Amino acid sequence: MSSVGHSAFLQVAFDRLATPEFIDFVRQWKIDLDEVESLKETSAEIQALSDEAEVKQFTNVRVKLWLDRLKQVLYDAEDILDEYATEVLRLKLESAHQTQQVRNPLPLTPLSISIVSSLLNSGIGHQVYNIIEELHGKVRDINERLKSVAHKGVDLGLSPSMGSGSSRARVFSQRPPTSSLVIRSKVFGIEEDMWSIVGWLLSDKTSSLNNNNNNFSVLAIVAMGGAGKTTLAQLVYNDDRVEQYFGLKAWVCVSEDFDVVRLTKEILESATGSSPDSDSLDVLQVKLKEALSKKRFLLVLDDMWNENYLKWDALSTPFAFGKPGSKILVTTRNKSVSSIVRTVPKDHDLKGLSDEACFALVRRHAFMDENSFDANTKLEVFGQQIVKKCKGSPLAVKTLAGLLRDKRENSEWKDILENEIWDLRESEILPSLMLSYYHLPPLLKRCFAYCALFPKDYIFNKIELVLLWMAEGIVQPKGRKRLEDIGAEYFDELFMRSFFELSDLLPHNQVSPFVLPRFGYTPREKLFYDLSKELHIRSFFESSNNIGSGFVMHDLIHDLAQVVSGGLYCRREYDKPSEILTTIRHLSYHIDNVVVTESEALKSSRTILDLKYYNYHNKQFLPTMQFHFQFQFLRVLCLRNCRNGELCDSIGKLKHLRFLDLSFSDIVRLPNSIRSLYNLQTLVLTGCWRLREFPEDMGNLINLRHLFLPVAWPRTDSWDSYEMPLGVCKDSYKVPLIVCKDSYKMPLGVGNLTSLQTLSTYVVRSKNSSELRDLSQQLRGTLNIFNLESVGNNETQAMVGNLKNMPHLLGLLLHWSHYESEDSFLDLGRDEKVEEDVLDQLQPPTNLETLWIVNYGGTRFPSWIEHPSFSNLETVHLIGCRKCRFLPHLSQLPLLKYLVIEGCNATKMVGSELHGDGSSLTNKQFRSLETLRIGMMEEWEEWPEVVEEGGGQFPCLRKLYIFDCPKLRMFSHHFPGLMELEIESCDELRELARLLPSLQQLHLE
Repeated sequence: MSSVGHSAFLQVAFDRLATPEFIDFVRQWKIDLDEVESLKETSAEIQALSDEAEVKQFTNVRVKLWLDRLKQVLYDAEDILDEYATEVLRLKLESAHQTQQVRNPLPLTPLSISIVSSLLNSGIGHQVYNIIEELHGKVRDINERLKSVAHKGVDLGLSPSMGSGSSRARVFSQRPPTSSLVIRSKVFGIEEDMWSIVGWLLSDKTSSLNNNNNNFSVLAIVAMGGAGKTTLAQLVYNDDRVEQYFGLKAWVCVSEDFDVVRLTKEILESATGSSPDSDSLDVLQVKLKEALSKKRFLLVLDDMWNENYLKWDALSTPFAFGKPGSKILVTTRNKSVSSIVRTVPKDHDLKGLSDEACFALVRRHAFMDENSFDANTKLEVFGQQIVKKCKGSPLAVKTLAGLLRDKRENSEWKDILENEIWDLRESEILPSLMLSYYHLPPLLKRCFAYCALFPKDYIFNKIELVLLWMAEGIVQPKGRKRLEDIGAEYFDELFMRSFFELSDLLPHNQVSPFVLPRFGYTPREKLFYDLSKELHIRSFFESSNNIGSGFVMHDLIHDLAQVVSGGLYCRREYDKPSEILTTIRHLSYHIDNVVVTESEALKSSRTILDLKYYNYHNKQFLPTMQFHFQFQFLRVLCLRNCRNGELCDSIGKLKHLRFLDLSFSDIVRLPNSIRSLYNLQTLVLTGCWRLREFPEDMGNLINLRHLFLPVAWPRTDSWDSYEMPLGVCKDSYKVPLIVCKDSYKMPLGVGNLTSLQTLSTYVVRSKNSSELRDLSQQLRGTLNIFNLESVGNNETQAMVGNLKNMPHLLGLLLHWSHYESEDSFLDLGRDEKVEEDVLDQLQPPTNLETLWIVNYGGTRFPSWIEHPSFSNLETVHLIGCRKCRFLPHLSQLPLLKYLVIEGCNATKMVGSELHGDGSSLTNKQFRSLETLRIGMMEEWEEWPEVVEEGGGQFPCLRKLYIFDCPKLRMFSHHFPGLMELEIESCDELRELARLLPSLQQLHLE
């Protein structure tokens, strides 16, 4: 295990001070960094002390207090280093503004010596030196404090030599060895798991993922500590059928020390019954080969921690000489271990015990006579409390039952069950689970401790946690890899190590700008939001599993997080009014106005996290405190569902802030001071329907990566003619999803945000249309561009070709404002040719999956929309394109599944216009299309069938909807797989499709 210890705590801050941009600026201003270098050295000296203290804190109160003090000083040190880097960044931006006098501050551009000299003369140079000198003093002070803590640690007996290796303290690292013996009558609730594994053991097939022709197969049983992995392995090992099937069996407890010589010797001893006297690996492996040769063997490797493939490969070499059908069963807490040993496609994931099994286990271990009246009475009174407390963990159940065994009074049972499970006398739970924690790398320990902010049974979202970890500075840069992907690796590693489990439920916080209101939306709007959310989630990480899934922590794992995070993390809930200590650095709450009432105790806090997500009916008041007097070290500020619509200007004083979440608040404006949040990474304004005003320019937010704006579905009917504030309903049954002329104005400078990866909405203004060209090429998921009619004739060339250079953009909505007729189109000052040029220039990347074009005023569609390179397009919506006389040729798009054409009033015929020129009729037309919806086509008259050779039209079409087409007279097609046909308000229609062999549902109106 790496022994980086608490030096990792400061690593991200030190990394910021080592970037080429920072070094360049420091050299130009001749800034002395000796104090920072000295702080690095002190941090390196203290790392081994803290690593040992982390183990000893649970048995030595003085060491625990020392470690708590160290953490406080480290937090202060990190804040000062972050302030150092932030001030230099601010000065760099301001100097760039003064020297270049342009809206783009070009913050990373080196300054020439002459420019530096001119700044010195202008006064900013003296400002630089004054600020740097002040920061030097702070760094010097924190360095002295760290040295003092280190000396006290040595006085306590902590030694750098004890920080790693075999000499380290082993308070949690020695688990008692296991044997193969088990008493069947003491085991409950894992019979199905046993039969499943026995069935695998008795199968003749020897599977191999690598096709390496081994004679043995390996299956891993994976679960958290105390879940019963060893017990399950013991059951199958001693099964009578298994005993008869295998000619040789061996059981070895591997534990942490994966010594190939030791393990080979123990396998040989278990298999043969004799103890070899040699320590030569060659001698031992030759003997093991002879023992296994031509025998079908079963080997159990219990409690394996090794993640080194080379060590496993060396140990497993003799196993290949066994008889085909030999099996190896491995138990582990870590899927990274299983991934290097197993030869079958999946692990056996062991779940918790059922309630019935927990009751049976309590009966067996808590009572001399498990069927006595006393047992029945006690379980009737306390049974559910025990089940809730242990959450299916056999170790927890047996620990509780053992403590209750000599207790006869209900009051004694009540006292024990009301204690935290960690405080129980003689409990083996803490050592068992702490072992998993101890094996975590230092950064993952911080990630895990952070989870203590969330309540038990919280359904975690991977995206949410990664963004918070990034904001807290836990995620360390690694080469050119995105921080988001590094954070996803952290999460996946915790999942692999059984700290998280997959949930059947969706996450509590969806972390998406595409969130539907609870009522008042149409099926089309739901489709738009669902598709956009899916693309946002799927593209958020480069490669990571189960991105949109929910994850949970077992209650015991959650309790462990609370233990290791004590003194720094606090969670306030209605039923658990925890005291907020002055040492608290991270706070989450599920009660009203805790920020206002407890603000003094939170002055050093880094995190204020509101867990009341998406609640329309229980809004709280937005705090009105002055942020420059309080909360000045905040990195995460989450104030959801706030009622009063003002955020105070002092928010701009939070120079460390990286994550700001105001979702579902009634906020009307963002103050101009937001522009000073140079470190801000994530700004969440999801569901802020009343938001109307941004700062004029946000180009200084050069670290902004995710901007979640309120996303509204553009209605194309008469709703658009009303110019009413966003958030005001026309009646009590509608939720305002309109984007109208006076909706919020997009700030300038978005084109400068080169780190931006999430931009849910871009509202075009006359001043910012040219910034479409400059949008970050890192944008992901779905981008919705509104008010495209604002692009003037002279600006179309300035928009050339940027969207097509966004390889991670999967969804695109292009929206012009609604118009009723040709006259209204002209009255609005719109021009067909300009809109055609605009759409030509907005060509998206060829990997696009979803495309919506709404209220487009050109007479033709661009050629790119039907180009075969758009082979990933699955969904196309052409809505309100009233002036287009011809539809694009979409029939050869291989993956197109959902096609909607509505309000294209100038189109008279749908036939060759939709299918193409007939040159490719030997191929199936719309080979993947499953749903086709055509409606509100005032001039559409007929839909003739296009005759094809050997192909056939619409082979996969299952649903066809045609509505509000008053002139449509006929359509004659063969739809071999059509199951649902719905036709409404097509009064002239006289002839339907000829053959519908699969039709199950027909609706005519």
